[in-house]
Amino acid sequence: MDKLFDEKGNCIWLEFERKDLPVFRKYEIVGLPDGYTFNLGGDYDVELVFTGGHAAQHAMYLDRKGRYLFAGDDVCSDVTGCGNGGKYANLTTYRDCLTKLVARMDEFDYIFPMHFMVNLENHLLINILETLNEAIADPDSYDYKIQHISGSGGPGRERMYKFIKGFSTIAYTENGIYQPTE
Repeated sequence: MDKLFDEKGNCIWLEFERKDLPVFRKYEIVGLPDGYTFNLGGDYDVELVFTGGHAAQHAMYLDRKGRYLFAGDDVCSDVTGCGNGGKYANLTTYRDCLTKLVARMDEFDYIFPMHFMVNLENHLLINILETLNEAIADPDSYDYKIQHISGSGGPGRERMYKFIKGFSTIAYTENGIYQPTE
């Protein structure tokens, strides 16, 4: 089944035609190091800032010229989900990376998350960092928890939610708090 078009060939989400879609080309995924800089032309650079947290490979992008931080899913106005554990998808990794980013707040003014509210002031990162520190210091200090049911019929998972001052919540699981030791 085609997820973009109905049975008559009409796009179900936006107004475009099938011929407007790019043609698939094989590609190779190449990992990039923390701090990698993309030059977008001339003196316009955007830096990859590894953050982990939401997902093991998660990063934010710092646009120094525009003074914006593109945060992806590591900042979300309804709930910021912080992984289910693993080497980088945990609160500890996210907190450690965010600590470094807070020290660089003089390089950006606004945060643009992936979803919902955008153009958030940079000082929001301090509130997120405080919430992460509280949750790591006392995982039972959550504000509420929800037992989520698996859509596939398998076992669900319990997520704890902690309020971020003046913003939203961070959600985490019991095994998504600490970075595992190797």
